[in-house]
Amino acid sequence: MTPWEQLPIVWKSESSYWSWVRGGLRSVWMKHPVKLAFMAEKSISLPNPNPNGRKPFVKGYRCERCNCECFSMPAKDVKRIEKLGVKIKTVQVNHRKMAGSLKSKEDLGSFAANLLFVSFDDLEIICTECHGYETHSQRYGMTIEEARYDKKAIEIEKLKTDAVKDFISKNGL
Repeated sequence: MTPWEQLPIVWKSESSYWSWVRGGLRSVWMKHPVKLAFMAEKSISLPNPNPNGRKPFVKGYRCERCNCECFSMPAKDVKRIEKLGVKIKTVQVNHRKMAGSLKSKEDLGSFAANLLFVSFDDLEIICTECHGYETHSQRYGMTIEEARYDKKAIEIEKLKTDAVKDFISKNGL
């Protein structure tokens, strides 16, 4: 008997079970010693983005894709600083090789190995925006440049009619 059949009150389906397993492995990744050491090695000193901050410089990172300055901080801190009118870019550690899918017991070994059995050469520091393009390009089989355009088009599609008209007129379309 499978776990989702044995405890249907916990996992409504096979998919929800594997989602739970994936989440558990990703929380191990969040505290992975190689990841943390990699981040420590890659950190740089940047001007404090918080206008009310006590320190003039704080630990930050440079995105290996777009070369922007970004920070590793909790979402609540980002929201608090952005309320002061300062836009913050945050950082993520990307696996150069995808962990892959985890939809069955057969996927478990390769997913865990790709996610957790890593060296510094397997990782890169990229901003959240670039990480979104990377993920989108992998998910839909397109180049990073195509993913940028596709995500921008999706963003535009979600706008209300007046905002779309404004975007079109501002861009001379």
